[in-house]
Amino acid sequence: MIRWSFIFLILFAIVAIGMRDWFKAFCGVLLFSVLQEHHYFRYPLGDISGLRIMNLLIPVVVWQWAMQRKVEGLRFDAPPFLRLSVIAYVLVQLYGVAICLPDFNILASQGWTVGQFTYDELVVPAMPLILAVLLYDGARTRQRMVMAMLTLAAMGAIAGAYIVKIIPVGSLLDPDSVLVYRLRIDKLFGLHPNDVVSILVPGIWIAAGCILLVEWKIIRLGLVGAILGMGLALLLTQSRTGMVAFLCVSLILGLMRFRKVVLVVAVLGVVTFFALPSISANWSRGMSVYEGEGQVTADLSTITSGRTELWQYAWRDISEAPLMGHGIRWWSRSWPAGEEAAGSHPHNAYLEIWMHYGIFGLLVIVTVFVILLVPCIRLMKKGSSRLELVVGLGGTACLLTQLVVALSTRALLPRPSAIVSFCMAALAMRMYVFRKSSLAARPAPRAAVGYRAVAQTPRMPTVRLPYQAG
Repeated sequence: MIRWSFIFLILFAIVAIGMRDWFKAFCGVLLFSVLQEHHYFRYPLGDISGLRIMNLLIPVVVWQWAMQRKVEGLRFDAPPFLRLSVIAYVLVQLYGVAICLPDFNILASQGWTVGQFTYDELVVPAMPLILAVLLYDGARTRQRMVMAMLTLAAMGAIAGAYIVKIIPVGSLLDPDSVLVYRLRIDKLFGLHPNDVVSILVPGIWIAAGCILLVEWKIIRLGLVGAILGMGLALLLTQSRTGMVAFLCVSLILGLMRFRKVVLVVAVLGVVTFFALPSISANWSRGMSVYEGEGQVTADLSTITSGRTELWQYAWRDISEAPLMGHGIRWWSRSWPAGEEAAGSHPHNAYLEIWMHYGIFGLLVIVTVFVILLVPCIRLMKKGSSRLELVVGLGGTACLLTQLVVALSTRALLPRPSAIVSFCMAALAMRMYVFRKSSLAARPAPRAAVGYRAVAQTPRMPTVRLPYQAG
């Protein structure tokens, strides 16, 4: 009864807020999306397959967006490169589903239903894309952009706070507690620790950027606390993938624009490794294995947590269909139930995409991320305002995180853990379109009249950018 009351309260609040301003209701749905896999909300309502609270919230917000957008008379102004990228990305996902359908009887024998398959492979992947499209179309003022960035930072803060709540902080000082508590994350929060880092790492950088945008001290202090909480949560996950991603993203951002970040991150990395016994024990797993007669060697399987065997299976399956792929859920369809890899995945997004969608699908997906990354880097390096710099910073951090964690997780695909990255990239594309259109609208300087030309270029008039209008 309490669960149903809470759900209806959320629905009522979203509808009420959305009647006045759909974007505020959208930010509320975006904030709630970080908890959609929480054990309190992951189960269907009334035991109806696929009927979950996010499936009710998103249609409500889409309806409010469509109604208010029609009144405002807005047009969808995505540039051709962005439209083609999104279409190609979606077509690759649909291709993987299509070539899986002939073997659906195998999945049905394992307990899959048509409703469950449709929800997991079509509805869930559509959510991050729908939220990203709504954010791109709605963030047309500075106020909305700042509101969206604060919402994305709050998503990371909520995830970090929950992890700090369920995992004892003292476990960082106990080398014997490595990998003991991290199972709670998947059980209670609903995401694997290596997926949670796709929220925490970008969240740290988005919150850091928001400090430069807000003026109220209380909000700035809250953002600093959120950064510290997300950093602590990142350590508590014991995810080596997340730690590597944070270091790589920080070093790349430092080399591109923020030189002092490189030194700070290097010092923090060294201090953390030696000051926290559980972190050093985690990174030392498999490094020293005694084989008898005083011989010590490294166990690659232990170092990679058993991923080397899965990668070998993936390479074998890729060699069978390197161009076209096998379709989604391939290991569920090809491995007998109970076998090692049955129902699993390679724990490497590049290998998984190649195995499922073929080399062409892999090239399309990686190319889309690179195409989105380039404008983000330009905004970060050449932004003419603080907002452009911060939005470019957030977009670059999110896309780099996806590309790095893909080496060990199921990144690059539209999953709940990718909502922050997808939405931040959409916000960066909106800023990039604004900047490009504003620069094109600036009047060209007049040519000199008379026999004596002026040597210097006339000063450009100040142009008010669209995102500065509200």
